[in-house]
Amino acid sequence: MMTPFDQPILCPTMIGRDAQLARVRRALDQVAASRGQALLIAGEAGIGKSRLAAEAKSLAQRQGWLALEGHCFERDRVLPYAPWLDLLRALIARLTPSEAAEALGTEARDLVKLLPELTRQLSDLAPAPTLDPAHERRLAIQALCAVVTRLSSHGPTLVVVEDLHWSDDTSLDALVSLARQIQGAPILLLLTYRDDEVGAELSHFLATIDRERLASEVALSRLSPLDVGTMVGAIFAGARAVRAQFRDALFTLTDGNPFFVEEVLKALWSDEAASFSAGWERLPPDERHIPRSVQDAVRRRVDRLSPDAAHLLKLAAVAGRRCDFILLESLTTHDEQQLLALVKELIGAQLLVEEAPDRFAFRHALTRQAIYSSLLARERRHVHRAIVEALEQLHPDAAESHAIELAYHAFEAGEWQRALDYASRAGQQALALYAPQAAVEQFSRALDAAIRLSRTPPMQLYRQRGQAFDTLGDFDAARGDYEAALAAARTARDYRSEWQALLDLGLLWARRDYEQSGHYCRQALDLARTLGDPAALAYSLNRVGNWYTNASVPREAIPYHLEALSILDEIDDRPGIAATLDLLGLAHYVAGDSPSSATYYRRAVDIFRELDQRQGLAWCLSVLALSAGSYQSDAGPTAPMASDEALSAVERAGTIAREIEWRAGEVFADLVAGMLCGSRGSYDRAVGLLNQSMALAEQIEHRQWIVACRCSLGALYVDLLAAQAGRPYLEQAVAEAREMGSRLWVLTSAAVLAASSLLDADLDGADAVLDGAKLPPIAASSQGARSCWLVRAQVCLARGDAAQALRILDDLIETAPHVSRAEQVPALARLRGAALTRLGQFEAAETALQSVRAGVEAVDRPPQLWRTMVALGHLYRRRRRYAEAESAYAEARTIVAGLAETIPDRAVRDVFLRETAARIPRPREATPRRVAQQSFGGLTEREREVAALIAQGKSNRAVAEQLVVGERTVATHVSHILAKLDLTSRTQIAAWAIDIGLTRDS
Repeated sequence: MMTPFDQPILCPTMIGRDAQLARVRRALDQVAASRGQALLIAGEAGIGKSRLAAEAKSLAQRQGWLALEGHCFERDRVLPYAPWLDLLRALIARLTPSEAAEALGTEARDLVKLLPELTRQLSDLAPAPTLDPAHERRLAIQALCAVVTRLSSHGPTLVVVEDLHWSDDTSLDALVSLARQIQGAPILLLLTYRDDEVGAELSHFLATIDRERLASEVALSRLSPLDVGTMVGAIFAGARAVRAQFRDALFTLTDGNPFFVEEVLKALWSDEAASFSAGWERLPPDERHIPRSVQDAVRRRVDRLSPDAAHLLKLAAVAGRRCDFILLESLTTHDEQQLLALVKELIGAQLLVEEAPDRFAFRHALTRQAIYSSLLARERRHVHRAIVEALEQLHPDAAESHAIELAYHAFEAGEWQRALDYASRAGQQALALYAPQAAVEQFSRALDAAIRLSRTPPMQLYRQRGQAFDTLGDFDAARGDYEAALAAARTARDYRSEWQALLDLGLLWARRDYEQSGHYCRQALDLARTLGDPAALAYSLNRVGNWYTNASVPREAIPYHLEALSILDEIDDRPGIAATLDLLGLAHYVAGDSPSSATYYRRAVDIFRELDQRQGLAWCLSVLALSAGSYQSDAGPTAPMASDEALSAVERAGTIAREIEWRAGEVFADLVAGMLCGSRGSYDRAVGLLNQSMALAEQIEHRQWIVACRCSLGALYVDLLAAQAGRPYLEQAVAEAREMGSRLWVLTSAAVLAASSLLDADLDGADAVLDGAKLPPIAASSQGARSCWLVRAQVCLARGDAAQALRILDDLIETAPHVSRAEQVPALARLRGAALTRLGQFEAAETALQSVRAGVEAVDRPPQLWRTMVALGHLYRRRRRYAEAESAYAEARTIVAGLAETIPDRAVRDVFLRETAARIPRPREATPRRVAQQSFGGLTEREREVAALIAQGKSNRAVAEQLVVGERTVATHVSHILAKLDLTSRTQIAAWAIDIGLTRDS
């Protein structure tokens, strides 16, 4: 979709104002109940005050309210009652003469003095006698308020007055009077003003309002970077995902001011170079895109400055968004007092603000940009050069402490050697501080400077910028830089740099194409064996091993990692040891050995924390949390870790990833947190986290995490028994995993897709998915393949082949690492209990299911617990232990009801409740006979009589004679009693009858 050039670029919805809109809605509800309200909407120019007022007006009119609206204008500061007259004119214009006469009532005689044109509407209207000014003012205010309150007698009324900072004092007095009178009337008074332009009159008005508690304030702040991205997406109707780099540049320029965002987009869009086909979101806004509205406002303010202040403002604009007093002093001939006076003039003109005693900043980045763009290029270069020289003189250690400022000013001054040196240092500092966007900017400056010096750019600059792009999730840019570094290394016959570039490309391609990744990793390993460098060899072994893990043959990976660990231990390479422990942990996790995985990850976390390597720490914390159990690991043992500990670890990982701007790590942390929450029944949090993760994965085009997010969302819906909702995610996940050659994700996604077919009773479809995944033997399976075999066992059970299901489950349990008893893997043990029940092996089934029940209760896994209780209920019914069956079903219903409350989507919630109701038998009707049966272990009345007589020591013959039945009939009753009560002898029947009180009843 393309937005036409001839249409305004306006955001169709309000962004980032949920709390403020909620406050307006509450006020409307209160006024509808005749509890008058006054709201002050405050904020800087362009922040959205009028938009919020318009939304309030729209809401009110949809409910049938009368809306009155008046505006203050800058030119009307000395015009008495200006906004009130604006309001009255708009009101009268839409009324007939008779309606106007009724609305204005007797107050029309006083109001005609303010609004003479009323005589044209009301021909017989005669003004009231003229009185002294003070009396006239009082009558006018009374009349204005009376008209509003009279109108509200016909229904709720909204009165909007905008831009109070331009209002005259008489209008403000009238508004105070109205605010005092609306307490018991259905009137909402909505007033807007700029909180950075509060003059004496408005300040007095606000103080009065506060002192008398006549209104509450709704403050509007600037939007966050995420809100700016959402706003751009809404303006262009989601035609293309907004790149983080463009969003951040736009936020930096506009400071999150919604009006400025729209104006800059308008200026950018009108640029002939900008179009969707050209990829406009890749073009950073610059001086070409300063909106005319901003340029005009700045020009008018600058025109009112003294010549010296205007010159100082230009110097400050070249210095940057912020500037130090000492720098300004070094750039001018003014003494301290003169300079302070000029700075105060600029602050008074709303151009600068004081951030600290010796530091000042432009109020808006756009203001600075507009002034900067008004200078000639030669003027700019001259000032930039002067700033470089001043900084070097003021700060002898400038190369380290001011590298970023010096790199910028040297580049803009055309001092290319200085720019190359300072930008290289600044880029390295940014990488060390986990600021990849800043690193990209600095390394780009350094590369450009090298080219302008007619030098071949150092290959290290390409690699470092590639690392920064990789961290930001920009695959294409990272690939371009890594390939440039590889080409430069080969040209220079620099084999170590060639090896490093191959390794970088192998790791990068793991996000997109595993075949390409393996190609580069194997080349790196071959080259490493010729370098004679143990560390290089170890790192290469790790990369090849990780490729095997991603190919879903983790047992092939482990020897590579162990060899690497041995080498790195020998040379005491702590960072390398930590990275290898990470990869060993991942290989064991993918192999289905979460306990061993957690052991490796705990060691890696300790070392990464010790080294303060935050990216490695964030990753390891996420996978450590994953080892506690999630949708992907039901077919194997989990690490002994409490849910709270796991969630705390992954939340810390997400915080670190956001702090260092590591987008891929942020995606992964949210993904893991979503899986943990979903598998533990916190469905509302799970849905939010997984959708958030998916949106960011798509934004950075990280194919592996996109597949993982689709698979996890599909698993969540399968857990909720909503197969139709989950299947589109799963089908896409399987298709994309195959396309990128990821065996790991093909198997993981296929398991969940087959499970969704099983939910729909499509057994052939489930078999087809599993056959298409080409499952390896259970003994050689990875975690994904084990999940597929678990679903295969479920299919066998659904087809009635419980014996085959049991064989598969026993093989899975036997091959699970660290498992000595079936109940240590709850999902396997629960399904095994169901298979044993089908085969009539009730005692073994009950033992398995009771163990599962205890295990999942201990780790707080409600989704597994309700399924276990249903399986127990079915077992008890088969054994005619109806009271216990109903108790198990009742507990399952209670758990299900609690889980349903956390499902945010009503349609999915309805599916979940319907499907669980179909799986949990309804309570049997409590007839007296059934109540009696359930109270006595399911025994019929005749069976209870037989049990009571046995307790009296009677033989079968004696019982038969007393009950007047055949002896064989008594023998049949005895066998039924033994089966129902799970007893083995008549002595046990007698003891049970005595304990239960049957002998007393007889």
